[in-house]
Amino acid sequence: MNDLAYRYTEEHYCTKQEISKHLSVSMIDPVWKEVEGYRQLFMIRAKGIRPLDFCLCSGILLRLLRIQESFGRNHAHLGGINELTGLETVLSEEAQWMIYHWQQLSFDLAQMIHEAFICFHGMQQKVWREALMEECLPVECRWILLISQCEPRELAVSLCLALALHYGKLAEIRLLLPSLIFMKAERDGTYALQKMITLLESRIQKLPMDSEAIPLDLTSLRYQYPQLRDYQIRFYLEHSVKGYFYTLEQFVAFSGVCYETARCAMEQLVDLHFYDKLKQGKKFVYTRP
Repeated sequence: MNDLAYRYTEEHYCTKQEISKHLSVSMIDPVWKEVEGYRQLFMIRAKGIRPLDFCLCSGILLRLLRIQESFGRNHAHLGGINELTGLETVLSEEAQWMIYHWQQLSFDLAQMIHEAFICFHGMQQKVWREALMEECLPVECRWILLISQCEPRELAVSLCLALALHYGKLAEIRLLLPSLIFMKAERDGTYALQKMITLLESRIQKLPMDSEAIPLDLTSLRYQYPQLRDYQIRFYLEHSVKGYFYTLEQFVAFSGVCYETARCAMEQLVDLHFYDKLKQGKKFVYTRP
């Protein structure tokens, strides 16, 4: 039974209904009791108007760590706090002004929250301030807490952005902004947290890689890109000078493969963001991003 509790918590945080459907059993209560008992070992309660529980088990924390590592390593093009593009579709002008105001004055987190409630409610709610400054609570959980319980919507989103600025997670919140309002939770906020993590993971995979992060040695490239052939890797290592343009004819001469193989090989390198593909006259050339 403990194996099931581990599987339906660590591998995928399932609801009672999902477990029942997966096991095809009508007597789900004994199984669910074991699952809940296992989850209680990792539960943290987030304060607020209505408290939310989050199960910060190793599976959830490991996924959050991998997301953070991915942003730190591969996606520098998302930029810093000055690139708040697209917010006009999410926030009111008043909320946008608040974000830029905080950024310019470099307020600490407590001051950000204080200013937000004065701006929207003419008051400061101590319970929110305490909840959002809880040290053991990941910022992703705080985003869910805000979206689930904070009104109006502009206040919730602007406070989410304030937290992102404070914790250096603006890149992540920018990817979540279009879907942030759908991350609401009741009682057990882990389901919403898991949904947020899955969304981030899927969007990270679709992001172009920062070309500066691509290693320039054969061993590292073999390890990180097992789908590439050695002749692709060797071509890149010998033809990776920024500002230079490379052709399929060069690939054929360097690698000794036919033209069609060279074309497919370069297209794969383009898909992986090793090169940009440009058209010069009647033929295509390739250059580092």
